[in-house]
Amino acid sequence: MSLSFSELGAAQAENSKEELDVLIKPFTTKAPIHIVESLDLIANYMQISRNALVLKLIDQYLGKAFIEFHEGFSGDKALEDDGFGNMFSITNTITDLIESTSMNLSPTTESFLRNLIEKAKN
Repeated sequence: MSLSFSELGAAQAENSKEELDVLIKPFTTKAPIHIVESLDLIANYMQISRNALVLKLIDQYLGKAFIEFHEGFSGDKALEDDGFGNMFSITNTITDLIESTSMNLSPTTESFLRNLIEKAKN
């Protein structure tokens, strides 16, 4: 289970740590210095590593980014008015991506991708 940033702050205040029980795969990227320094400063304040902060950001915002991209690409407005809009189309798109990829996705990855939409709605 992943903690929200608010829960992470409360957990840090109580000096507790979330345990990771997932397989870790290396991932590197390059970013402008102001982004890296900002990540370092905020991660230091939160008393977590830069890597942990980036993983939290991805976990919390990837679904929203996917929905926004889908809305722009398809013209469907998924989160309008009642908060549900055309979520069916987005859920189908995620399912199609999972089923049509040539990548050998783990069950954990499939579950993570399917849960992105639910997490983004909340």
